[in-house]
Amino acid sequence: MKFISIDIETTGLCEKSCQVIEVAAVIDDALEPMGCPPEFHCYVTHPIIQGEPYALSMHAEIFKRMAAREEGHRYEYPESVGPLFGHWLGLNSHWRVGDKWTVTGKNYAGFDDRFLRCLPYWNCDGLLRHRVLDPGSLYFDPRFDTCLPDTKECMKRAGLEGEVAHTALEDAKVVAKLIQHYYRGKP
Repeated sequence: MKFISIDIETTGLCEKSCQVIEVAAVIDDALEPMGCPPEFHCYVTHPIIQGEPYALSMHAEIFKRMAAREEGHRYEYPESVGPLFGHWLGLNSHWRVGDKWTVTGKNYAGFDDRFLRCLPYWNCDGLLRHRVLDPGSLYFDPRFDTCLPDTKECMKRAGLEGEVAHTALEDAKVVAKLIQHYYRGKP
């Protein structure tokens, strides 16, 4: 099963008062290795940044990169992200018209999707299924857990090395690895 791992970074937890500042996605397959899977990544630029202090402090490196317009990265206005993402997804889809992608993401349905729908022209309903595969559900152990494990705990249970980067592209890749590990038994 092919899937798309989507992750975002934001300036806080409330989609009405905070902003999306980074969007990334990785297309992969739960059963068959894809080698070099297609990636989408961009920073979302705003004339004024508003958000919550903790989230703003977490993303200091992103803001430095955006302010300096470091080369090798894509910087887009909010109204461009949805059309560019849809175009990228179309270019990387080898399916029949009407087929939809299964989204994987850590808390995608409860967080990322809400924020992405606030972006102008984000209209992916025709491309993405409503049901989402969350690695927390896969690595949940009802014998010990009282809530779904976070990404770091999922990585530990899967035997994956590393830290949670809190950057959209790296986190999307980690979620893809967690899905692959769960279904293939190895990263």
